[in-house]
Amino acid sequence: MARFQEGLEGVVGGCESGGLNLGRLDILNLVSMERCSISPSHIINIADEVIKAEFSPFEWSQNLLCIALPNKIIVASIRFPEDDEELDADPEYLELEKFSQKHRTLAIAWSPETSLNVFPKTVAFCSAASDHKLRLYNSDLAVNSTVQELRGHTDYINAVAYDPYGEYVVSTSDDHTCRVWSLKELPGQCITNIRLLSPVRSEDLDDGVRDG
Repeated sequence: MARFQEGLEGVVGGCESGGLNLGRLDILNLVSMERCSISPSHIINIADEVIKAEFSPFEWSQNLLCIALPNKIIVASIRFPEDDEELDADPEYLELEKFSQKHRTLAIAWSPETSLNVFPKTVAFCSAASDHKLRLYNSDLAVNSTVQELRGHTDYINAVAYDPYGEYVVSTSDDHTCRVWSLKELPGQCITNIRLLSPVRSEDLDDGVRDG
């Protein structure tokens, strides 16, 4: 089943194994697409199975895209044709960096600190994997790149999100907990562990973080 994430120009779908669209991203333009039409306006071919894809939701990094493959995560930039250009023109797609990920990616969230308009450049995001761990990825797209593991969940993590200031990461799991992780004052430490009656969906977690 494809996972869709709303973006500035549309949505991007990552198709899992067993689907007909193995190894490609289907991008729908929500502005120009005809009503009731679900045909992609752009297709980007990928050399491997696409498990998940997430646009950055932030204005200052809106052209960045995370693409999770079976053993890596690709950070890419994508620029769509301007209004006065050909509507069927291919988007400009450029892979910026690849990060190793040995376990299947279940969720991805972009940090609000990500920006290519600062020096040094900052790319930061969090992934949840099938080994029940969170991983914080940070890179300047040059020589410095780090990965930090956050351990604590005992079952699959189904949702992850940053607070609006990039100071905390929130994760929910099938172990019926919601954990808040500090990124600044106590880097990598779980500072709150809330017991839940049932797992929380990614959409519910995103709405809760935005609403404070």
